Amino acid sequence: MNRQSHRRAVRKIIIALIALVAVGLIAFVSAGPYMRWTGQYHFGRVVQIDGNRLTLETNENALFQVNINEGTVVKQGWDTISGATLTNRSIIIIGPINSSGEIDAKIIRILKPTP
Repeated sequence: MNRQSHRRAVRKIIIALIALVAVGLIAFVSAGPYMRWTGQYHFGRVVQIDGNRLTLETNENALFQVNINEGTVVKQGWDTISGATLTNRSIIIIGPINSSGEIDAKIIRILKPTP
């Protein structure tokens, strides 16, 4: 192998490595929204709201207390909303269950009413 063909081979390897790193970086950055939705999620209907807490009733008739704070995002469709009336609405809550057995809501997604 002569010197010029060796340089071409090294250059191709470097370009391939840069492309591989770029693809990996794009995949890592785009995984953020996916990871946010694959955390702990809870589905049910809001039966009561008391200040920054609401009570969620699941399809299995279990009741969960849900803590809402200033970092909680409330979405309806693609829109982020505030001041929404949630009582008797079906929602999905994304957030972990804390040591007290309550859900700390990170995202609340309001679902369309069922006919």
